[in-house]
Amino acid sequence: MKEERINFIVNQARENSLDGISEDAIRDMILSTERQLGRELTGYAVFDKPYNQFYATEMLTREYPKQKISTEILLRAEKIPDVVAYRCERDFYYGELSELMLKYAFILKEKYHVGKGDVIIMDSLSTPDAICSFWACNLVGAKVRPIDPIYSADQVEKILIDYKPKMVICDALHFGTMSKAIGEKNIPVGYIKLRGNLPLVSPVKKSIVLLLEDVNELQIRRDKNSLWSNLHDEVNSVDLSSIRLEDIASPYVEDEIAAIFPTSGTTGEAKGVEVTNENFLSNVFKEYISDFDIEDNDSLFNPMPTCSSFFWYTIALAAFLGVTTSLCPMFDAKVSVKQIAEDESTWVLLGPIIVEQLCRYIEKNETSNPIFSNFICSIERALFGKDSKEIVDIIKGKRHYISGGDLLPLKLERRAKSHSLFINNNLGTSENTGPSTNPNGARKNLVGYYEGCVGVSLPGNDMAIFKYDEENNCPALDADDYEFGQMYYEVGEICFKASNPNVFAGYFNNPEATAQTILTHSDGSVWYHSGDLGYMDPAGHCFCCGRKSGLIVRDGHKVWAPKIEIVAKNIAGIDDCAVIGVPDAKENEVPACFIVFSDGVNPQQKNAIVREFYSSVLSSIDEKHVPTYWKELDAIPRNLMAKAKIPELNEIYEDDISQRDGEQGKSKNPFKILLKTFKVAK
Repeated sequence: MKEERINFIVNQARENSLDGISEDAIRDMILSTERQLGRELTGYAVFDKPYNQFYATEMLTREYPKQKISTEILLRAEKIPDVVAYRCERDFYYGELSELMLKYAFILKEKYHVGKGDVIIMDSLSTPDAICSFWACNLVGAKVRPIDPIYSADQVEKILIDYKPKMVICDALHFGTMSKAIGEKNIPVGYIKLRGNLPLVSPVKKSIVLLLEDVNELQIRRDKNSLWSNLHDEVNSVDLSSIRLEDIASPYVEDEIAAIFPTSGTTGEAKGVEVTNENFLSNVFKEYISDFDIEDNDSLFNPMPTCSSFFWYTIALAAFLGVTTSLCPMFDAKVSVKQIAEDESTWVLLGPIIVEQLCRYIEKNETSNPIFSNFICSIERALFGKDSKEIVDIIKGKRHYISGGDLLPLKLERRAKSHSLFINNNLGTSENTGPSTNPNGARKNLVGYYEGCVGVSLPGNDMAIFKYDEENNCPALDADDYEFGQMYYEVGEICFKASNPNVFAGYFNNPEATAQTILTHSDGSVWYHSGDLGYMDPAGHCFCCGRKSGLIVRDGHKVWAPKIEIVAKNIAGIDDCAVIGVPDAKENEVPACFIVFSDGVNPQQKNAIVREFYSSVLSSIDEKHVPTYWKELDAIPRNLMAKAKIPELNEIYEDDISQRDGEQGKSKNPFKILLKTFKVAK
């Protein structure tokens, strides 16, 4: 690489790199990458594709199967009938999966007349029946629109109006919400029961859930509601002896929509992401051939909600790998540590919030008084069969933790590593049908691993970083040489070539949003713009700085909301925190902070904690990152992927500001008082 470009890259690294990499290390990385690729680097990932060095030629060129994702799952399941597919209070085998898929497909086609192009709304927790029905819909040519189980009846009704489904598949537990949403609409519903599918749940909670389920079923029978049917009973009545796959399955058609996944909706109203069979299959297949570090005796703990593309991607990948998945329909973040420890899986899927909880649990037990700790452990063993020390040992014994759904800070990754928790960070979006990169460190022999990165591009796929207009919060399409992309270590928007086979088809009935996300550059190339901001190093490792919604431009200075949140979560007495950007007359935009204090913290302690938080932000980052507003909340509003709901936080902020009495309200803000004090002291 030319010397002037190396010097520029080194300067960018000094300003932007998360790990403070040295100039010598950068030069060594450039030379190593050039040797691996057999050519000189230009300094631009668009042309260099440095991530290709981590894959054999066969991996880069190998074609994925061209058929329905359900057909591929079915064929693979039939080859390993005696392998456990799912653990969900009982063992459910791949042989049962293939049989139940066909039975569900038969009922969907023959009774409900579901066929090519029909939309099926799915409101189900993660049970074997839900999985079988999802693949069965695909088998008969329908497209599934899974929804978030925590949606209100009004939100569900809007989805029913927008998507005009042929039918609904939902849990009996959700009868109240779904029946209210359906109202007078003539939409048939096939319901699934959770009984027998509630692992890792306390006896009390299980009893309550099953009681509610029984009450709902009694209500359905009492009302003699002909639109509601017990789908599981119907499926069990099917005799497969005279039924052939070709009689049930619709023929494979290229670019046919397989599913419509909701975006997280954390920055606004959720959009429907249309993914094809090719999107699905290519993503799973490229991961499958990447020498994933998984053995026959490994298994995956998958607590993700069924509305997540990452859930279905991982379910499909497990079938390709022929391994077992532990399901957790009632995953509870509050007791997640014990749920993870109770499950026997060696791989765990989780988000940064759960990583934080694992670290806290280990730290709490390793720093407690030995005498008191032994006493507590003896009580725990008597009551629960496991004590805290055993739980810590089990947690540390897991082979891999794959983190996705939100930004994993480098500091938290290192903190986890210090406790022997190896976190495989991953960048993913529904628009990329799950993961956008190979999880960092999840491949055999740690190929492509680099601390702090979110992985490298999947084999044969192209990604690059393009300049982002921070002031106007949009791609800087008019910038000079925009099509070249950013040089290494320059922060910009993380983008993926639209021709990558895993990039989505578009947003459901929303061509405007699609046109704002899949953009044609001046050189004619077409890219999916992810909305994530980050940079790439000369080896092809991708680093994420946060969502563009997490970038606050304060008086011309970059302020990163995740940086403030990291500081807050490291303060004793703060359980959770979320930061958003809010308008400001003088500085354009400023950070506003929402804090959840730990139990038992009194008002006087809260003021001291806030002062410590302020000082820590000021000393560890800078003055511009200090929020001008803070508010205590009982809980941060989050979706099932644990992402903060920004619209709800904006609403809380606006309601609170409207109730304040002008300057009197502002004078009570401890951040502004402390900031003025600090300036006087200087």
